[in-house]
Amino acid sequence: MNPPEAHLIEPGVILLAIESPGDRVCIEQTLGSRHRLLHAQSGEDVLPLAVANKPDLILLDRLASPLDGYALCAYLKAEPQTAHLPVILLAASRVCADEVRGLELGAIDYLAKPVDPDILLARVHNHLALKRIQDHLEATNRHLASLATTDTLTGLVNRRGLLARLEAEHARSQRTQHPFALAICDLDYFKRVNDTYGHAAGDQVLASFAATLRENLRTIDLAARWGGEEFAILFPESSARDAVVPLERLRQAVAALRIHHAGQAMTVTVSIGVAEYCIGDDLIEHLLERADTALYAAKSGGRNRVVRSTTQTHHDACSLACFKLVWHAHYASGHPLIDAQHQGLFQDANELLIAILEAHPNAQIVTLAERLLTDTVAHFKDEEAVLRTFDYPELEAHQVIHAALVARGIELFEALRRGEGEPGVWFQFLAHEVVVQHMLQVDRDYFPLLAGHTDAPAS
Repeated sequence: MNPPEAHLIEPGVILLAIESPGDRVCIEQTLGSRHRLLHAQSGEDVLPLAVANKPDLILLDRLASPLDGYALCAYLKAEPQTAHLPVILLAASRVCADEVRGLELGAIDYLAKPVDPDILLARVHNHLALKRIQDHLEATNRHLASLATTDTLTGLVNRRGLLARLEAEHARSQRTQHPFALAICDLDYFKRVNDTYGHAAGDQVLASFAATLRENLRTIDLAARWGGEEFAILFPESSARDAVVPLERLRQAVAALRIHHAGQAMTVTVSIGVAEYCIGDDLIEHLLERADTALYAAKSGGRNRVVRSTTQTHHDACSLACFKLVWHAHYASGHPLIDAQHQGLFQDANELLIAILEAHPNAQIVTLAERLLTDTVAHFKDEEAVLRTFDYPELEAHQVIHAALVARGIELFEALRRGEGEPGVWFQFLAHEVVVQHMLQVDRDYFPLLAGHTDAPAS
């Protein structure tokens, strides 16, 4: 007999992992009329079904698989996608030690078989009710957290939300060695709008500017209201020069706006300063200072313009200096030609790095980059000849990697030669893709082949 309050429980999705056909039939008869039941045929099916269907409750029995109920429970609780799902363990008997073990593994309840249908139904409904309450609380907390980091007028992230994202981007950039950019925008003469038309008109201008921001940014960019009439934009995976293009598009879109209020059309312009986070900056404050300085330059220079920070600090220099390539003995393959060429490429790359750091003329940087590209192509050709001599089984795959690297190198070099490429991007490609990922990782696969053959011919 169902409990009298059973009709008050909202139907749920329950995943069953039950070994005994008799137990399955009993549970289906007890729960199937009110709830949607999913069946796992083996222990291996439980996690994929749980991830795909997000059940409200899981009933685990001892299954005929390498994973019994206890192991499955531990497995589910260890996975981020299923850790929050409530699990009820079914066992052949109620042994205190087994029950304690199941609860310690994260099960929310433990039932001994044969399970009384009324007890099973009552326990399931209790846990479903608790799950609904927990889901509601989590949704409420997410909503409150959103309110705490959202500007109510514009719907953009507020200052607190942006600072949190900046810290996360800072950590990611230090891990990946990739830059990001930050822009600060200030609506020109905004006080005049409030004084002339009133604060309601000012709010309308702020909301219209926020909408224009959204329309002119990528989905990965983050726009925020920094305070008052100031806004900030985070550009992940972008240099300051990259960010200038969408910022100029934004500036023009704002200047073209016609905002109507109380029968009058208002126009507004925006001044923007943008700076790039450089690897080696310890504090986000350094980036904020450079962006703010660039904004001041935009306002001092006549407003309604975008200014990119060109401040060269110690931290800016470190952004490339930390990539300087240092040869170590354990990088050696044992083949004299290959090792000599690898060391030569390290030297070529470091000469290019010095030229970039010391801001040498672009023509000199292009010359050094061309030499490095030429030496890299020659090294790949000689390396392939050596590997062909030793019948390297992965030679064809190695040649494909070489071809892709050369094609990318030529593309970046041509952009650099035309004055359209950043020298730092070229150096990053060489330091990370050619040296770190290829020479110091992929090439190591053939080192054992060369062991003991240091006097082998080069071609």
